[in-house]
Amino acid sequence: MRALAEARRAAGLTQRQLAAVLEIEQGTLADIERGRRPLPRERLIKLPKEIRGPVINATIAQLRAEIAELKALRRGAPLTKVR
Repeated sequence: MRALAEARRAAGLTQRQLAAVLEIEQGTLADIERGRRPLPRERLIKLPKEIRGPVINATIAQLRAEIAELKALRRGAPLTKVR
């Protein structure tokens, strides 16, 4: 999640410092920032306010883009049930 890394840097925090706030390992935070893992919702509320806003905004924008993509797929071809 690039937005998390950018907001963390803008706040002047290291990965180690933010990981301590979130009560996770620094390597886990690195994976989250690289998009390899999602940011758990229960950790989102622990983010400092100056970081939380940009992360929530980026998450909302990403969800909107995914919804738009799904709508486009739906218009272009019928969806089939997966068994």
